[in-house]
Amino acid sequence: MRSNFISIFVNSAGMILLAAASVLFFSNWANAWLVSPQDPLFLISMRVMFWILGGMALGIALACLFQKPGAMQMILILWFAMSLIAYRLCLSGVHAFGGFIGFFNHAADTFGVSVNSANIVLYMMIGYLLLGSGLSLAAMKISVTTSRPAGRPANKLLKTACFFCKKEIEFPPHVLGGKMACPYCKMDITLKEPA
Repeated sequence: MRSNFISIFVNSAGMILLAAASVLFFSNWANAWLVSPQDPLFLISMRVMFWILGGMALGIALACLFQKPGAMQMILILWFAMSLIAYRLCLSGVHAFGGFIGFFNHAADTFGVSVNSANIVLYMMIGYLLLGSGLSLAAMKISVTTSRPAGRPANKLLKTACFFCKKEIEFPPHVLGGKMACPYCKMDITLKEPA
């Protein structure tokens, strides 16, 4: 159940970030002839800021869509959402109290939506990414801590036999199911629960 939730969240976050990157790229391309305002924090044009944000969103989207769902994707999604929140809070610090609204004029005009609607969609996206990645990381943590069978101490080493050389190998429980090279024959083996 948890892995299904995590997989659905990672794939949906990837699609949302891919859509966001596409909007940023397309609005930059469609409004290339306009003079773009300057970002008050980084002192670069909003066009450059949109390329940077679009590139980050595209990179995270590709990691979500084409890699096996795991903690790395959730951490990247959480980092991206937290970065947008931190940026918004810093805008308040430089007295840009409208938040992102002042920067959406070109993007909103490109797609024929109001600036307020674009702002609401952005906040909904940030909320979904923040909440979903936080819950997914918590679900992963719970699943790791509860996957140990009752009666086995967390620090006790497990033992299994190498599939190739049949020699006994010890390993910590947290790497169960992972792969490693046998210390004796150097062949890659999957670490399985001892029988």
